[in-house]
Amino acid sequence: MRRKIEKTDHCLNCGTETGDANFCPNCGQLNNAHKPNIWELIRDAVENLFAFDSRFYRSLGPLLWRPGKLTRHFNEGKRATYVLPIRLFILMTIFLIAASSCDDRMEKEHWYEVERPDKADAPGDLTTFGGDTLNMFIEDTTDYPKNVLDSLKATKMIRWDSEQEKYVYRQAPGDLVDFELGEGIFSRYMDYAKDHPYTPVDSALIEMGEEHTFWNLLVYSNMLKISLMTGDEFVSYLGRNILIILLLFIPCIALTLKVLYIYKSIYYVDHFVFAIHVQTALFAYAVLAIMIHWIFPYDIISTIYSLGMALYVFLAMLRYYKQGVGLTILKFILMNSALFIVSIIFILLVASVSVLIY
Repeated sequence: MRRKIEKTDHCLNCGTETGDANFCPNCGQLNNAHKPNIWELIRDAVENLFAFDSRFYRSLGPLLWRPGKLTRHFNEGKRATYVLPIRLFILMTIFLIAASSCDDRMEKEHWYEVERPDKADAPGDLTTFGGDTLNMFIEDTTDYPKNVLDSLKATKMIRWDSEQEKYVYRQAPGDLVDFELGEGIFSRYMDYAKDHPYTPVDSALIEMGEEHTFWNLLVYSNMLKISLMTGDEFVSYLGRNILIILLLFIPCIALTLKVLYIYKSIYYVDHFVFAIHVQTALFAYAVLAIMIHWIFPYDIISTIYSLGMALYVFLAMLRYYKQGVGLTILKFILMNSALFIVSIIFILLVASVSVLIY
């Protein structure tokens, strides 16, 4: 759509005389006194955000098909040719969020439905029972005391079933998040949290004989929170935090690469650009994987994506840093090992913040 132009003799921004010039010679603002309507404002905002000029397409090719090439060209100074790394990352993040949202709806049989309050959630009469203990792994709630039922209602773990005329779990307790964390502090805390869901964090640490440190409190509180989640809640929990984790993770990737390639004359900012481009490529391929998932089974696509992205990162390191295959394989393994440890710390920290927010 052609933009309407109404020129003035003086710049509306800084007051400099402009004459018949298209732009102010002092501040560079467009010489246009036309008052934009609401649609023009929206159009300008969208055009500025999604300005898919030739630079976008020139960036997309090497990013997807020639791992490491885009970073090498950008760090060599060819910056006017390509989209800025951070802007490209933001655009791909928006695409990924949109694709994920569509995927969530398409996985539902009635994708057009909107989640509504369930009539079964209407409160019913509660009877006061003696005793105050509860085994949460027994589905029958008939003998649960009133205070326990109130607590479970507050956490939305149970609902009123009008047919059975009693409260039932929204999901069977066996459907709660259940996975093994191997050996060590995470496994011990998760196992204890599963067996003692109503024990306060302070008391749990005392009963386990653990020191009352910030780290122990942080780990156990998150293990307890996760152990009480259903599968759907856990997926939602990760979804709320995954983008935050990835955004904060990029500087760590760059720092790890700086250490691994400390003897090469490469600035930290160049490693940072490499990390952004790799993460952007992972997002771009994730968008493609989601769309392909609408046609093919998820397990196959997930396996191909995981293997393909590992190969992509390896080839990007090989092409950009220009070291031998054997040495690159070694550094690839070291980088992933280091980032695995860092990722656990990041997940715990971000999860802790989410505990306060959510």
